[in-house]
Amino acid sequence: MRKHFHLQEFEPMVFEFEGVNYQFSHLTALAEKRRLATNIHEYVYRLPTGQYVYVTVVGEEEETSAYGIHKGWYVIEPISEEEAKFDIDALSKFTALYK
Repeated sequence: MRKHFHLQEFEPMVFEFEGVNYQFSHLTALAEKRRLATNIHEYVYRLPTGQYVYVTVVGEEEETSAYGIHKGWYVIEPISEEEAKFDIDALSKFTALYK
């Protein structure tokens, strides 16, 4: 299910999963892919609970800030460890671009 957000200036990006809020800056992406032309960002995280999630963030069309997406929506998909390993491997060349 899509969850819409609209951040104020300097407000941290947070996503909610199973009733818990997670701040992006407190997590380390195991894989990521950012498409600035389409304003779509995808991430794989291992949460402190041990669960893996695939996070897709889509910015509104007018969102072209170098500071990230401030308005749009996101979807959190729980994935298995096996799926996470596959995604991490598949996105490894993209992930290396952001290191």
